[in-house]
Amino acid sequence: MQNPIKKLLATFVRMIEEMGLDYIIFTGSHAQPHFPGPLKQWEKEYPGMTTQRDLISEIADACHQKNIKFILYLSTHIYAKMETSGLKEFEHLNFELISEVGNHYKEKIDGYWFDGWYQCNEKFPDFNYEEFYEICKVGNPNRVMCLNTWLYPISTTWQDYWAGEIYTEGVPQSQSVCQTGPAKGLQFHHLVVLQTAVGWVHIQKNTEIASPSYTLEELINYISSCKGIGPITLNMGIYQDGTVGEKALNVMKEVRNQIRSEK
Repeated sequence: MQNPIKKLLATFVRMIEEMGLDYIIFTGSHAQPHFPGPLKQWEKEYPGMTTQRDLISEIADACHQKNIKFILYLSTHIYAKMETSGLKEFEHLNFELISEVGNHYKEKIDGYWFDGWYQCNEKFPDFNYEEFYEICKVGNPNRVMCLNTWLYPISTTWQDYWAGEIYTEGVPQSQSVCQTGPAKGLQFHHLVVLQTAVGWVHIQKNTEIASPSYTLEELINYISSCKGIGPITLNMGIYQDGTVGEKALNVMKEVRNQIRSEK
């Protein structure tokens, strides 16, 4: 009999493959400084908030077997104690914890998406962005990273692509490197919420995930308009068992079929 946890993981990755995704951005740490893996320094800083099971490795390995890249989401303002730390401690936590993540996972992590940087930059304008950029390459020099400053102008060009948290459908740039706007100088990327009626996450117990806020035609036109310029990330509501809403899944399958037929 197949291990139930491995069965769930296989179902999750098969679902990603069915949607035709080239990559996923997976949340490793969000509102609390938990981390789903056996990191010693992280455990030292946050006792009881790591796990013996290495969920990040399991998902990243399963994705890579299907040629799907794995990008890790982390909330910097939370794990680096932005609200209570000074610059020295803030830099120490960023450098120490992200070095450990990079050394532990190496090529398993293809990229980072760091949240909270318009707040962090406001409090710590003298943060050493160049050193942090180099630390983000530890274990995998080809790893990409971004610092989310929401719709505000970027705080530094020491990042590889724009976090692009625009929430709703945006206007594509004409070139891969943004020439105007808050992302000027960075690789184009948009992050859009698929089910805007419920926001970023599905949190209502025993309820069905909302339907996509966009029609099939709108999604296809939007994604097609960005072809050759940069990627579009769709934030999707997800249940605790790793599945997404049936309506959203069906729409994404059809998006895959039609987008790939354009090639």
